[in-house]
Amino acid sequence: MRSRILLLILLFPFFIFADEVIHINWSNVKPFSFNSATNIHKIRLNSWQMQLDAQNPQKVLAPILVKGVNTLSFKTSVKLPQNLPKETTVFFKISGLRGVCSFYANGHLLSLLPGTNNPLRIKIPNEVFNRDSVLELELNLKQIQSPELGFPTIVYTLSEERYLGFSSIPELILESLPRIEFGNFTVSRQEKQFLLHYQYRIFYPQNVQSIRAEEDFYQQNEETPFFRKIRFSRDLTTGELNLMGTIPIRPERLWSPENPQKLRIELLLE
Repeated sequence: MRSRILLLILLFPFFIFADEVIHINWSNVKPFSFNSATNIHKIRLNSWQMQLDAQNPQKVLAPILVKGVNTLSFKTSVKLPQNLPKETTVFFKISGLRGVCSFYANGHLLSLLPGTNNPLRIKIPNEVFNRDSVLELELNLKQIQSPELGFPTIVYTLSEERYLGFSSIPELILESLPRIEFGNFTVSRQEKQFLLHYQYRIFYPQNVQSIRAEEDFYQQNEETPFFRKIRFSRDLTTGELNLMGTIPIRPERLWSPENPQKLRIELLLE
């Protein structure tokens, strides 16, 4: 078992302006991912069928936003690779969602999603897959009518223009074991230095009895890590390992407007 995962921490703002329907062309922009690993396969869901009220469905490309409608439906289908490892987990990922969304996979309601710019990730259970490994995905959106569902009352009062759709390209993420999920990253101050607190979970196959985890922390564009930690875990039985740690960081390594540095973390599992 050998796997490598890379995590980048940075701020990625964007703004969108348009009239009725917005088609965003990102064909010349390299997709950004918060993590990459040797055991993660991603399928970008560019093409969708859009259904507006009783009109005939029309083919559209993501991302897309539509103004002046109360309900909107998007459908797409994708055939998963045949050679996936047995313990592969499939997730649906979307961000920049406009409107309250009901998410279906092969006719099964899996999640009710609020309208938010934050990335959302939904696990697709094995029970919903067909024998031919085809996934029929459906997003049913409607305008948000209450602040509990994600639309602040004061913004509605000020007549902000409201859209339905999504300002990103949705993805299917196929992760085989070992799989890593990162938790919170926080920074605290201690006298003249700062501390980075982090945590992550490792999901591993049942036949694995020991794991060596090498954590390397890099400054942006540097080839030599400024901090390295190696962990050993033995007698594994549960299929899941929770790890957390704290490392010191000098003030000049922190992000600031004058020195916008990124922190890169590489995790090697053996």
